Amino acid sequence: MKRYCARICWNSYGWVFPSGEAKELEKGSYVTRAGFGHEEWLFNFAWLIDGYHYAFLQPVNNSRKKLEGETLEILLYAINQSHYRVYVGEIKGCEVLTPAQATAALKHYKKLGWLRSMRNQIQKVGANASGINDASVPFNVRFRRNDVRLYQPYRLARRSDVVTSLDRYKLVEADRKAIVMQWRRRKGAEAPPSVQTITRSGHPGVIYDPIHAALQDRLFRLLKARFGRGAVLCEEDFVDISVRDGKRRILIEIKSDADARLAIRKGLGQILEYAYFHRKPKDRRVDLLIVAPGPLTAEVSTYMKILSSGFRMPVTYCSFSLGDELPIAFG
Repeated sequence: MKRYCARICWNSYGWVFPSGEAKELEKGSYVTRAGFGHEEWLFNFAWLIDGYHYAFLQPVNNSRKKLEGETLEILLYAINQSHYRVYVGEIKGCEVLTPAQATAALKHYKKLGWLRSMRNQIQKVGANASGINDASVPFNVRFRRNDVRLYQPYRLARRSDVVTSLDRYKLVEADRKAIVMQWRRRKGAEAPPSVQTITRSGHPGVIYDPIHAALQDRLFRLLKARFGRGAVLCEEDFVDISVRDGKRRILIEIKSDADARLAIRKGLGQILEYAYFHRKPKDRRVDLLIVAPGPLTAEVSTYMKILSSGFRMPVTYCSFSLGDELPIAFG
């Protein structure tokens, strides 16, 4: 199965319905003229036909005749509000439709009122709904929802990736290009990222957070001095910092929030996912830490005790600022 990279327009609602924002981020494209992109329903899994979701990808449309009937593996990327290219997910079994399949899907959408719903959603964001009408066929691919993997958080494209030089919506064969793709996992680094580089945050988009980068750099150096070379890694499987201490494994999620409660709210789901969604059998003991500058108040301390004792979550909150030494939570 061939692997491709494909661009989709930006949508902060997860490509379930139009957001109306992509037209402000592009120039000279269909999105800027119509005010929406046909791929803005790409992950609307409320609408399925015999287990398949029918959707549209502009890069596929440009090569549709030679790809009809083929099944592709596609890495999706978009340009976010900060004008950075970010990988948002992948589709393992993306089937390119024949004209007959696309027409049959359109009839089904019209019969169930889904096409009318699409037009209504376009109008609500102030866009031109004439691009979705009874004569047009807004589908060129189909796939099963189990074949989709969405990235959370989205993954920032590296400067060496071929997508950083692409401005148009077209397919790029990933196997032939010098693109650094992380289809499954990310190897950790034994050095902190530069505080001048762009780094991710817990938000769906990838943005520049200089405080996060500085905190990560400082804490990494302190942990390396405490646990030794090779025991501390940055960004292994997208965890801010990972520590190996014998059989004990420590995962650290860093936030820049001044309010500890907000930092915990943002980081808790992430750190639990990193620890248990793809848990390794050899990880007998995993300690989870959420680190931020926000002070550890009595209320926050009580809340963390409830999570630890009541729900048996091995999660600790740790207040840490740039001028601090290594917190006692690390022993």
